[in-house]
Amino acid sequence: MASLGNTVVNVGRVVPHGLLVFFPSYPVMDKTIEYWKEKGHCGRIEDVKPMFVEPRGKGTFTEVCTRSIHYYYWILVMFH
Repeated sequence: MASLGNTVVNVGRVVPHGLLVFFPSYPVMDKTIEYWKEKGHCGRIEDVKPMFVEPRGKGTFTEVCTRSIHYYYWILVMFH
């Protein structure tokens, strides 16, 4: 899990725009993100790119989409 977190950080530094990470299941994703939070990988990822986690509930999906749209709009306004 540590090497995956480090890889996401390093790839995020060189890949323009967004980065998408797939997990084989929600339990694997949950355990990985929990580990990354404990070990500081999430913070390092957030330093490079915003991190959005796919929600499980239908209602929360809209919230995540709205958050990501607002973030990218802010980037466009600030840097273009």
